[in-house]
Amino acid sequence: MDGFAGRDSAVQAFQVLFGEQGLMNPGRRTPPELTAALATVRKTPLDDPSYPTVLQAATKIAVETMPNIFLFTTPRILARKKNVSALGSFLAVQRFEGVRVS
Repeated sequence: MDGFAGRDSAVQAFQVLFGEQGLMNPGRRTPPELTAALATVRKTPLDDPSYPTVLQAATKIAVETMPNIFLFTTPRILARKKNVSALGSFLAVQRFEGVRVS
């Protein structure tokens, strides 16, 4: 049993889940078509209008050839006192840079 916390980059997430050295890829095998699709994602700039399309194409290959099944999730609940500044909003990992106590 393992957990996945996401990553700041879609390519990083693919590496963990599906890469040949990925922590959540116990077979250490990646289909060649997924490797090629991820190479396309890597060379496509984030602000390129085709980025969502190439990312979705890689995702489709990954889901159809190497599906992961997450059985449960553990919510992250954070509480703070009024004298602690607001926490930032992050997609993957909770970070505390810039948080201040008055």
